Amino acid sequence: MAGYGAEVEEWRTKSASAGRPLVVSMDELATATPTNADQQRKGILWPTYLSGGQLEWYVKGEELTLEDFRRYEDLWRSTRHARSFVEENCRSG
Repeated sequence: MAGYGAEVEEWRTKSASAGRPLVVSMDELATATPTNADQQRKGILWPTYLSGGQLEWYVKGEELTLEDFRRYEDLWRSTRHARSFVEENCRSG
């Protein structure tokens, strides 16, 4: 999972240098499970958000059948906290 923040920064820089700054979206990087929220938070969430990217979580094998999202509450809580932090403390420029 190392390097996601660096990858976001690389593509943000490249798109800005080309005169077309784009949002960098990290999509389905690793499978989220009800037990790996700490790993996802440390390795994906914070590096991506603090580098100016956005992300989408992936719940492999449950994407069509998941009915109880509470199983992922730790991940949702971490995501909400990180988003609030970035919105309150970081300005794009």
